[in-house]
Amino acid sequence: MNSWVPKLGSGRTTRLRLAVLAAVLLAMLVGFGLQNSIPKAHADAADVGYRDFSYTGTASPTGNKPQDKLWYTSDGTWWGILFNSATDYDIYRFNKTTQSWSDTGILIDKRNNTKSDTLWDGNHLYVATSTVSTAGTDQSAYLRRYSYDPATQRWTLDSGFPALIGTGPMEAITITKDSTGELWATFTQPDSTGQFRQVYVNHTQGSDSSWGQPYVLPVSGANSLSATLDDISAIVSFDLKTEAPKVGIMWSNQNDGTIYFAAHPDGTSDDNWQPYPAPVQGTKAADDHISIRSLEADPSGRVFAVTKTSFGDTVNKDPNAPLIYMSVLGQDGTFTKYVVNTVQDDVTRPILTIDTSNRQVYVFTAAPLKNTVTNPDGTVSVVEPRAIFYKKTSLDNISFSAGQGTPFIRNAANSFTDNPTSTDQNVTSTSGLLVLASSDDPATGTRNYLHNYMELGNADTTPPETTIDSGPTGTVANTSASFSFSSTEANSTFQCSLDGAPFTSCTSPQSYTNLSEGQHTFKVAAVDAAGNLDATPASATWTVDTTPDTSITSGPSGTVKSNSASFSFSSTQANSTFECSLDGASFTSCTSPQSYTNLSEGQHTFKVRAIGGAAGNVDPTPASVTWTVDTIAPDTTITSGLSGTVKDKSASFSFSSTEANSKFECSLDGAAFSSCTSPAKYNGLKDGQHTFRVRAIDAAGNVDPTPASNTWTVNTKK
Repeated sequence: MNSWVPKLGSGRTTRLRLAVLAAVLLAMLVGFGLQNSIPKAHADAADVGYRDFSYTGTASPTGNKPQDKLWYTSDGTWWGILFNSATDYDIYRFNKTTQSWSDTGILIDKRNNTKSDTLWDGNHLYVATSTVSTAGTDQSAYLRRYSYDPATQRWTLDSGFPALIGTGPMEAITITKDSTGELWATFTQPDSTGQFRQVYVNHTQGSDSSWGQPYVLPVSGANSLSATLDDISAIVSFDLKTEAPKVGIMWSNQNDGTIYFAAHPDGTSDDNWQPYPAPVQGTKAADDHISIRSLEADPSGRVFAVTKTSFGDTVNKDPNAPLIYMSVLGQDGTFTKYVVNTVQDDVTRPILTIDTSNRQVYVFTAAPLKNTVTNPDGTVSVVEPRAIFYKKTSLDNISFSAGQGTPFIRNAANSFTDNPTSTDQNVTSTSGLLVLASSDDPATGTRNYLHNYMELGNADTTPPETTIDSGPTGTVANTSASFSFSSTEANSTFQCSLDGAPFTSCTSPQSYTNLSEGQHTFKVAAVDAAGNLDATPASATWTVDTTPDTSITSGPSGTVKSNSASFSFSSTQANSTFECSLDGASFTSCTSPQSYTNLSEGQHTFKVRAIGGAAGNVDPTPASVTWTVDTIAPDTTITSGLSGTVKDKSASFSFSSTEANSKFECSLDGAAFSSCTSPAKYNGLKDGQHTFRVRAIDAAGNVDPTPASNTWTVNTKK
């Protein structure tokens, strides 16, 4: 692509080619007789990409290395966080037709010494900003969340934001969201002594606007980073499919020459960080350059990262030593390294982007062009204007060719093009690929954005069809369910949803347990290797109708004196029917309450069982109650006492009943009956005739209608 020269201060590019401008300038110089003083470039190629507007007022706005300033929405529009050449960072809209940016006027941050990282989750845009120096009064890190209206292409800052993430200048804050919806951030800061830099992590506490306190990553190698070489960290969410989804942090430690990686299983405690084998390790093997991505659409859920070594910093450097590594985390939990560039390529600031439509991975770097120039005296010099290069390789057969790569952004008017940035989203043939860079010329003070956009070809855009091969249907009595499913395209991955929950990664068979009573719906959508999602997920609906539990809510118990009984009962399952049984008879249909009359004397047992709804599940343990019918009153007998005439003013009577466990009521001389026990004793009796009566009351409450009676006379004067 050709590069157009912009009007200063304008976001639009002009159609005046730099080559034409150079030719005009050269003609003018020739006219002045100065042509012999102009160095002539050797094999100078045409410019590549597009030159955008100036960002005077800040420096290197497309840094810092692991951060992403761009994103694209489902309507196909690319967006970016750009400095508006006035006072602040805004959201800009990218126009692919005109290859230009326009300021939406939506503020991100007024502080010109901040660096940002973006995250678009399909519903909200998250932007984390932090200062990189102590300039200004506010040096805190903030998170802002924006909502998007695709109809108007307008962004709105949500209520409750910005939210505080941490305080003090930070190195390269980056953010991600885990499978539970929790936001995470990582950055590095010096420790309290200033001798070391440490890796910090923080996450939300129940809502996007509520963050905890940053804490040092609790694993080896995270608290003794180099203080002078600006070690950095980067965060990513990933799912290897073989274990719980995780959040991973990669960081550099130039003190021990190691690139580290540790992961945190989603939904677990803050101290549950698990170290992985170091992706890169060895003397001079680490530098503060990291870019990391996850490939959730891949069946293996791999993690890709590019990092830089410090082998190019040595005095007697080996030109063939690795300079840029790509490290790939596989399902076995280990990283495999691939050399992207060697020391002789002299590249820096690598970022990577994954094209899921064509199954390609791109690595972009900044590198000197190293053009030769013939001086007026005939000598040859090497000049190093900086440009952006790229390499790509197949995701399924990773191998990089030698050299710096292919120029992607190069402009003669901005020879210090550096700090490429893009999106942390995986790109597709629909989205295309956009890279933004910046140029800070220390000699002239010229500062401009530059970009290039790449169409990704006619890749597979046909989504797969998903089929549910087996699983429950209709009404079932089981609270567990297992579904097997398949896709019309090989190497597809799957997304599952139960009862309207968000779709999440799954594999066949997908199982569920402890399902509630009632109707359930399972949906599954295949995602092919190109990233195409089945827009019409396969669906199965069924009803769980489990075995009911029966309860008797009222009825007789123990011993009763009634030969009638009525029982009320219920079921744990709505719309149940019931079957009843009395004294071992067959179960027959019944409803609550169930009544019986003319029951015989003695013990009886009532049982009832519920039959559960459409599934017809029968309660295997019927509810049961046993009681005794006793309608016959006991007979009372006085077994010892007084008779005739006695001189004693005291009397004692023993008595018994024909029924065990009876209670008694006694009466002396016609007084009301009151509770008593055998023997019943009386003292201080007066002279004259006395009558003692006693009656038994059995356990059913039957009262002896003919109390036992004893009459005697007290005569103390005899």
